[in-house]
Amino acid sequence: MEKIKKLKDYSSLIKETGGKCAVTSHTIPDPDAIASCIGVAYYLGCDIVVHDFLRSDSKRTFQLAKEANIVKGYKVMDNLDEYDHIIVVDASSKVLLPQLNDRIVDLVIDHHITPKGMIKYKEAYIRNDATSATELLLDMIDYNDIPQRLAAIFMIGIITDTARFSQGTSETFDKFNRLLGISDISYNKLIEFINEPLPFGERKLILDTIISSDVDYLKNDMILTVSKCKSHESIISSMFKDAGADLAIAYVLSKDGVRLSARLATYLKHKIILPKLMDEVGKLLGGSGGGHPLAAGADGPKKDKIDDAIRYIMSELNNIE
Repeated sequence: MEKIKKLKDYSSLIKETGGKCAVTSHTIPDPDAIASCIGVAYYLGCDIVVHDFLRSDSKRTFQLAKEANIVKGYKVMDNLDEYDHIIVVDASSKVLLPQLNDRIVDLVIDHHITPKGMIKYKEAYIRNDATSATELLLDMIDYNDIPQRLAAIFMIGIITDTARFSQGTSETFDKFNRLLGISDISYNKLIEFINEPLPFGERKLILDTIISSDVDYLKNDMILTVSKCKSHESIISSMFKDAGADLAIAYVLSKDGVRLSARLATYLKHKIILPKLMDEVGKLLGGSGGGHPLAAGADGPKKDKIDDAIRYIMSELNNIE
């Protein structure tokens, strides 16, 4: 196995070559993406740059780090032209990273496999067997160098992206246990933090989306839900899956294209290869797709193909014996 570079190696390179450094992630970054951005920013002295805005849970996670002087702030920018070095975390798809404008980045850290439509990079640490980007970042850090509050931030990234460990592996639990021994916030307090309700506007948006969603009853007593969202597609697809959907689809139409989230019932993971299904959906959308056995997604610029993509998903489900 090729030796994994440490972040301090990139820090030395950036200091030698000079110039400004930014760390960024996918549109509307989730807590795992923000936790990873915070970690990279702390160790490399990078600016954190987001393309659009932070979800409320990501914003609260960021504030938790800011209170402990782990980071100072973040910038919202349409492009990264002023930066000489760029690190990307928790994403590798062009559609999800419009701020790059086809730039070649220094490093990608991602736990999603994007067969096509990948950004250009010099180096990458990509493993789709990892359940969060935070877990991969931890491979590049010495645990003795992790401040107490940063350990808590990393724990939030892991808890949220593993659906509270339902998708965790032995590696996930091992890393989390080490962080638990460092963190200045207990596990119970972190769960309370994560469980804080979303602001009224976001809760209303999610519930309005749920009310207007389609529920299709297919062959073999399978249930497919399809939701057109303004945001929070991963939360909405997870809610429908937890409520009993066999496959829950939630998508967002934006000026850049389509962003689709899919969640699959556990008992179907040997009958439906979700990353492969999302790869095909991504092709229909003119982009790419992939992910994990129970949680995956697709994106692409062809908004007019979303109905074709949904019909394809439905036909694949109907063909299951």
